[in-house]
Amino acid sequence: MGSNTGVTFQVRISDYEEGIKWYEKLFSRKPDFVPHEDFAEGKSHKMHGFRLQKDSRQ
Repeated sequence: MGSNTGVTFQVRISDYEEGIKWYEKLFSRKPDFVPHEDFAEGKSHKMHGFRLQKDSRQ
């Protein structure tokens, strides 16, 4: 069996702007990667990440 290489947690949010504010408060910094207007990701450790994505179903 292979070793675990890391994990990324994804949280779907209805209000992207409020989600970014929450992220910045939680991690005391802005996300590391924002490829488009409804998706942001940051690395909390070399092998761990945290992702916010707007939930288009709402």
